[in-house]
Amino acid sequence: MKKVMTADEKFKKMTETPINKLVLSLAVPTIISMLTSSIYNMADTFFVSQISTSASGAVGVAFPLMMIIQAIGFTLGMGSGNYISRLLGQKDREYSSKVLATGFFTALIVGVILAIIGILLLDPLVYMLGATETIAPYAKDYIQYILLGMPFMITSFVLMELFVFKEALFIP
Repeated sequence: MKKVMTADEKFKKMTETPINKLVLSLAVPTIISMLTSSIYNMADTFFVSQISTSASGAVGVAFPLMMIIQAIGFTLGMGSGNYISRLLGQKDREYSSKVLATGFFTALIVGVILAIIGILLLDPLVYMLGATETIAPYAKDYIQYILLGMPFMITSFVLMELFVFKEALFIP
């Protein structure tokens, strides 16, 4: 059974562990998540390409949207994480927990707003992303589902960035 670390032990771990070892241990979850996302995109492209060339083109059109979603999530996560790390350095754990919650709910709200806008402006969005007349119907169908999942994807990227603070914020 794994021993639960006290607040002081967690603080000591975060401040006294050699930087190389600490960065490596904290980076592994992010690396795994990014690899999973890349594998998902490759598998998605493979299976969709079995339908038709136009359907495969639709995945290519949707890819920039996926990268925008990822960028928004990483931006909110890294911004919150930067602030949280400074607060933890000041040993202000209570406020850092509030910043984490604010980062998460901001991502959720931004995701919902952008998803609604994207669904309402689906036709112009698809063409703005580079769809042609033959690819557009497939791209609309595919992107519609991506937009529905946008709030969940953005929040998952934020949580992935903030996962490294799990130890310091005493989340079991």
